[in-house]
Amino acid sequence: MQRLRSTFLRSALQTCLALGLAVVTQIEAAAQRAPAPATLDAPSVTAAYILNFIRFTEWPAATGDKPSLTVPATPDAPYLIGVAGHRELLDALIQITEGQRVRGHPLHVINVKSTDELPACHVAYLAPPGGPYNDATLRIPAALQALQGLPVLTFSTAPGFTRSGGVVQLFQDGQHLRFDIAADAARSLGLTIHSRLLALARPAPAP
Repeated sequence: MQRLRSTFLRSALQTCLALGLAVVTQIEAAAQRAPAPATLDAPSVTAAYILNFIRFTEWPAATGDKPSLTVPATPDAPYLIGVAGHRELLDALIQITEGQRVRGHPLHVINVKSTDELPACHVAYLAPPGGPYNDATLRIPAALQALQGLPVLTFSTAPGFTRSGGVVQLFQDGQHLRFDIAADAARSLGLTIHSRLLALARPAPAP
């Protein structure tokens, strides 16, 4: 178990270094505090990936009809991260984003329990049912329907997520955590994902 944990953490750290991000020490600290994961779905590492994406994604400027789902309007206004159905990831994100700012804005993490809460988020993680850490009660199709056309950066490990309207699908590739990006979908929502991330993306396996 320790060897599996070490291999997985090393892979995550290598990816972070390739992105040129300053979150490596946060991942190491989170991994040391967390118990050895039973699977490669380690919440602390998934949280680090999501933080990396926030740092390397730009939201559209505010408009009259979409004032809240854009770049925060004031320096104290946060980027809002919603987590649906994954308590361990919620806790890991709260921990890793504490005191962090992205482009001068704080980060705030909330536990999403209904589709009504999703449109207020800049980022949303949607857990599929049946995962090892999962307590999902929010159905992904209903969540994506509630977010249709809105500039929300969505994540999930659900098979076929990027083909169903989601933006980023995280998946296991051997002992590595990979991601697939629906680049066209992101652009259509007004999200600009940095080319570094797009270059590292890999097509998710067919469900």
